[in-house]
Formats: sequence, C-alpha cells, structure tokens
Amino acid sequence: MSNKKLTTSEKETRSKQYAEDMQKLRERLESMKIAKKKIDEEIADERHREYLVNMQEVGAHATDKIGSGFTVEEYKEIIDYFFTVDEVIDFVMSERARKAAAANSPMPAEADTDTFEETNEVKETESEDENRTSDEGRALTETNSFKETVKVDEAESEDGVSA
Repeated sequence: MSNKKLTTSEKETRSKQYAEDMQKLRERLESMKIAKKKIDEEIADERHREYLVNMQEVGAHATDKIGSGFTVEEYKEIIDYFFTVDEVIDFVMSERARKAAAANSPMPAEADTDTFEETNEVKETESEDENRTSDEGRALTETNSFKETVKVDEAESEDGVSA
C-alpha cells in the first residue's frame, strides 16, 4: 500500500471488493466442508465393511474350530466357557496389552513368533490410530469389566448357580 490517502469513493470500492472476496471464501469453505463430510462418510462406510468382513472371518474360523449346527445362544455359551479358563484369560489380556503397547509405540514393534496375528493374519484398521486415545481408556475398562465378569461367573459356578 502506498502512502497516498484514499478517497471515500476508493475506500467504498475497496470495501465492496473485500466483501465479495469474503463471500467467495465463505462459499469455498462451505463446499470444502461438504466435500470433507462426504469423504468422512465414505471412510466410515469402508471401515464398517472391513469390520464386517473381519467379523465374518472370525465367525467362520470359530465355526471351523467349534463345529456347526449350534444356535447363536449355544455359541455364546461355548465362547463364554472358553473365557472361564485362566490360560485363555491370561493369553487374551497379554495380547490386548501387547497390542495397546504397539499402538502407543512410535516405532513398529518387533513381531513375536507365536502371536495370533501372525498365525491368522488379522488385519488392523486405520481407525485404531484415530481412536487410540479413546481406546486406551476403553481397553482398560474392557479388561476390568472382563475380569469382573469372569469373577462373577466363577463365584456363581462355585455357589451352584448358573448364569
């Protein structure tokens, strides 16, 4: 800008130009928000599909190991029974801790030789990165909830009462 003083007419023209520029920026920002929302929805849909595929693979694997012909409730009972075995509980908790530690580590963790992921090639989703902070608290809550559920189930089975 020069040292020259602007006339009222020049100031009005400049003000109108600024107003037009700001309106164009608002419109551009709004279109960017819409585009971002669309992309975020697509990402969420893709992650949900990945999740469903993973769950179908887990279900197929469980059916291969347990057998077919059971109702959903019977499968739930069988799986719940698995989690009354201390070795299973310890293994699952150690895998959760290892996975949480790997997610929090800036360096890729070296793979263990006998991990579930290596033998079954379980896919990790990108959503774990985004949900890392909420997952840390949730993992601890799930672990504590899991322990409490097992303790309640064990106490009920000792009393002769089934869940």
